[in-house]
Amino acid sequence: MRDAALPNGQKVTDAQFEAAVAAAPYLHPRLAATTVNANVNGEIAFMTPEQRRAEIKMLLRKRAAFEAPTIEGEAEDGKK
Repeated sequence: MRDAALPNGQKVTDAQFEAAVAAAPYLHPRLAATTVNANVNGEIAFMTPEQRRAEIKMLLRKRAAFEAPTIEGEAEDGKK
């Protein structure tokens, strides 16, 4: 790869190669393995429609209780 010619036909210089090596982690970050830690409250497949609605309402209430703080100067719709 280092000896390959650039689109303009010139060879890659040592400085260009070193710059590309230094920039690579920022342009092409490595993928990291992640672990999922999920807590499921019952089997949704075996819930009746009424039970599902109740579960959804409860989850929405929990979410509404935790409101993310608004950054000072940020508009309500997220636009500046």
